[in-house]
Amino acid sequence: MALNQRQVEILTKREDFDVVNRLSGESKGCLSSNYRWENVLMPAPVALNALGACVVAIGSKKADTTFTPPQKGFLYLCDSAGRFKLENNLSKCVDLGRFVFLETEKQMGRMHMVSEKFYGTFHNIFETVSNPQGARMLLRREMESWNYASLDCLDSSKEIDGKFKDWMNHACELHRACVEAEPTSEDQQVLKDIELAVAVTSIDYKQQIATTQWEKSLEAATEAFKRASDGFPKDWDIVGRQVVEKLADSLTTAMNQTMPTPTASKPKDAGDPAYNQVVRDLIYWELLSTAFIGTNDGIAWDKAGQAATFAAKMLAHSQKAFGSLASGSEPSQQYKSALDSVCRIANGIVDELEQASKSMGYTAPNKDSETVRSWQRDFLGNYATVVTLNATAKSFLGSTANGSIVPSQRGNPDTEMAQVQAKTAQAQAVVESATTRLHTASEALAATRETYQNSTGILVEQQEKLNQVNAKLERLKNSSLEMHAIKAILVQAIATMLKIKTEIVNLVRFFNAISVVVRFVAEKYVNPYVDNIKAGNDGDRIGPYSMLDFQRSSVFNSTTIIRSYFSTFGDYASMWARISPMSLFPMLRLVDELSSFGGRGEDSRMTSRKANELQEFSKRAIDEILRRAKDGQPKTVRNMETRLSETNEKKQILPSVSPEIAKAIAFGAENSKRAAQQGIRTEADQSLLTKSLARGNGF
Repeated sequence: MALNQRQVEILTKREDFDVVNRLSGESKGCLSSNYRWENVLMPAPVALNALGACVVAIGSKKADTTFTPPQKGFLYLCDSAGRFKLENNLSKCVDLGRFVFLETEKQMGRMHMVSEKFYGTFHNIFETVSNPQGARMLLRREMESWNYASLDCLDSSKEIDGKFKDWMNHACELHRACVEAEPTSEDQQVLKDIELAVAVTSIDYKQQIATTQWEKSLEAATEAFKRASDGFPKDWDIVGRQVVEKLADSLTTAMNQTMPTPTASKPKDAGDPAYNQVVRDLIYWELLSTAFIGTNDGIAWDKAGQAATFAAKMLAHSQKAFGSLASGSEPSQQYKSALDSVCRIANGIVDELEQASKSMGYTAPNKDSETVRSWQRDFLGNYATVVTLNATAKSFLGSTANGSIVPSQRGNPDTEMAQVQAKTAQAQAVVESATTRLHTASEALAATRETYQNSTGILVEQQEKLNQVNAKLERLKNSSLEMHAIKAILVQAIATMLKIKTEIVNLVRFFNAISVVVRFVAEKYVNPYVDNIKAGNDGDRIGPYSMLDFQRSSVFNSTTIIRSYFSTFGDYASMWARISPMSLFPMLRLVDELSSFGGRGEDSRMTSRKANELQEFSKRAIDEILRRAKDGQPKTVRNMETRLSETNEKKQILPSVSPEIAKAIAFGAENSKRAAQQGIRTEADQSLLTKSLARGNGF
């Protein structure tokens, strides 16, 4: 089929302009449903209101209760003259809570400033990576600056988490002491729910992310580059670009697999090495697919030669390499089986081609041959499996739906245009690769948009739950404040503080991971790249693309994805810095003022007035945060829809994928979408906040 000018442009056009926004936008879009700044800010006004309720409880008669220490003694409660009184510990609970918000205010401001510098450093990296002289002199230094920035943010997030941990330890022990003082039938389940919820937000600071699989993927990609360069066919410039892009893209997939995203929001075995291997190998499957005519019309023997031979060589290399990388999990076993089958088929086709070249009278088997029919049937089935695995990988959190890029200074556009219009198997493979990529990107971007809208709905539900907690706190403060009411106040305080702590732990995990990732990229990507520049060594070539181009592409793609992760979590700090001065910090001052009136024997009317003022401010603060969120959500959705519509426009211009491949792509994208949405829903439904409201008066 002849290609029109617009189709040729899509197949050969470079992404020189705005490529950073495209890559980081796709990556951040995938992350935005799970990591929303609203999740760290919305519970804060209610948590501060709960601290105010603790102050009010200090003035109750029950506050005079003295706790009997357990056999091993209290670990966190304070005593006065050897007596562990509820009054003193409610006061300490409030003080520790104040310290939490003071530290959060301080460290969020610090992270906000560091994040702004981080983005400036990325601009420097972007400017230097494609400039050999600049890369040689500055790239390592800029990566070191990134490392310091990530470590600074890690220290800040740890400081916040430490204050939350101090408060949580004391508040949970205080609640348990209240339960022991006046137990009820539901208290034991409440204690179990709290213990489970607290355990989920605990983190071992010493635990480091593992980069072993990522390093193996890098080694495999480097070896695959060398293997492809050995005898790479002439006049395959456009195919060479596809090969290098897939190699770079596989490393992006491996990096995303390394990041500590929630297990519940990922497909089963999402960390399996098969996913980045499939991304790397897909172009070879696409080359081999050009040998087959339709679904049951046999093999195009006159076109299959060079494409099938090269595909057979590279798939055999992958079969051998993946044998040592594969796990025992389903994705690896699926792909191992697919590789075994496709290598048998590819070798069979190559053998037939060799026989035909040696014997003028030899006739290759036709479409009615049982051998050809079995090859075609088995190939199409396995090809669909591979496409599904690829679509699943392209829909992972942090992924770039449209894939990675290679430097634009290599390759001649006129040459590539001529090659893609030629009636050759490799030209057909380039078309098939582009249509599959765009169809996969379309499904992935649509899934991203749908998941974001789904998470927005859950966010509205969470806001309603927070309003219910606020209403409950108001009722409790106005009650006689018996022990069951004080326990309920403590549970609501713990539940709302845990909502914030969950997001702070995400910050700790992320900045801990990103510091490791930055060092890995500096050591494994940047250092070899700079060393080769200094040595004047471009290395092996796949068509016009050198090993140096591949290394440059890997540096560019990885740093762009790092920026998107940093931007996602930097939003936590930047939005806190914007919203807190008007919505949170005034509430903290009100808690301070309330504390000065909250002791027994003080002016109860002033305490009540300040408590009501705090209550009303909390309602307004939640509304303001939700308003800010609603203001930003349409822009986020518009950006997602723009990326989707641009991809769909290109997809409509190119030929369609087959129904079987379309189904396989949709199934793979659905795997990731379903896992992401179920993960967000499960986290919301299993939170202590949800359970506390579900129990009603029991809480």
